[in-house]
Amino acid sequence: MRKKKQTLSPERTELYNSILNSTIASGNLEGINITKEDAQKMLQRVLIKIEKSL
Repeated sequence: MRKKKQTLSPERTELYNSILNSTIASGNLEGINITKEDAQKMLQRVLIKIEKSL
């Protein structure tokens, strides 16, 4: 059984993209090359942990 892909509201999409960009930028400041794909994986893990804790 496949999970239905969730779509985000425009506000949440903007927040999601802002968090991704901040993650990439902070990694760059630390001298760590973080790709968009890496940042997406990290954010997805965090979102899953938050969802499980609710």
